[in-house]
Amino acid sequence: MNEPADKLKIDQAMMAVEELTKCAQEIDLRFLHLGKMLWFVKKEELYRYYSEHTQTMSAFLREIDIGIGMSAADHYIRIYRTFGERLAGRQIAFKRLLLIHPMVKDDATAEKWLDLAEKLPLIGLQSEIKERQGKTPPDGCLHPAANLVPYFRCSICGTWIKKEGI
Repeated sequence: MNEPADKLKIDQAMMAVEELTKCAQEIDLRFLHLGKMLWFVKKEELYRYYSEHTQTMSAFLREIDIGIGMSAADHYIRIYRTFGERLAGRQIAFKRLLLIHPMVKDDATAEKWLDLAEKLPLIGLQSEIKERQGKTPPDGCLHPAANLVPYFRCSICGTWIKKEGI
């Protein structure tokens, strides 16, 4: 092995991971800011003042053409309204906020779920959510043979097909 070349590649890998992590954190902050701005436009009904034919939020989003429909806008707004002011000093990925959002019922549960989202690895957070929903988490299942359902994948189109009669 060529140790100087390996050292260079290791340094490059570490630098790439650092940069990717920084980008992901910036994207998460931008998602929250997007939710904040969309909420501001919606709450103040600013879409009505953008042009004569944008009398609804949905029409406004189509008009400004930023690649966000009403459904996505509602997700960003809900996440911002639920967690936006509570995230000061926390580093929680937007995906995790989406995961925990349905579990939040009030201020106390919001703080509890934010703590879990911040501390647990993703699989642990997903398992915790499943347990609270009364479901069996993947890491808590023995996958008994009698409960396994076989599927086959078509090599032509890629569709998964449930095998009947087994």
